[in-house]
Parts: sequence; structure tokens; C-alpha cells
Amino acid sequence: MQNIKIEVSDCKATFDNVIKLNIYILQSRNAYNAFQTSRKLMKGASNPPVITVLFVTGLMNPDYLIEIDDTTFVAFKV
Repeated sequence: MQNIKIEVSDCKATFDNVIKLNIYILQSRNAYNAFQTSRKLMKGASNPPVITVLFVTGLMNPDYLIEIDDTTFVAFKV
């Protein structure tokens, strides 16, 4: 979530611009903790994103326990 925060701030955006989060969790892990962490970091967002939590049997890097990706909308004036 900190990486996503950095990503959106690099585009001059905030968590208000994040419209979708996908959280991939290994089957043996607690989804509630991941959900609560994402909500805590987005506290104060006027329009929180849709959050989907998916249990998976494995991730690309075997050392990872969770993976999060986001869809962020930022409009730039040209």
C-alpha cells in the first residue's frame, strides 16, 4: 500500500484517484487483516475504491504472501 501511495503521488494524485484495488492473498492468510490495512491507509478518501480480495494458491515470487494492484484514474491537461 505504501508503494501505491508513492505511485499515485508521483502522478500528483491521491488515494481519491484510486478506483479499484485487487488484493491477492495466499490461501493460508487472513483476508481481514489485508482489508483493514488498505482501509487504514485510505482513511479520509472521499470516494474509497472498490476492493476485491482473491485467495490464490501461489504468487510469482514464492517469498510473497500478498500482492496488491490498483487502477488509478488521473486526468491530465494537454
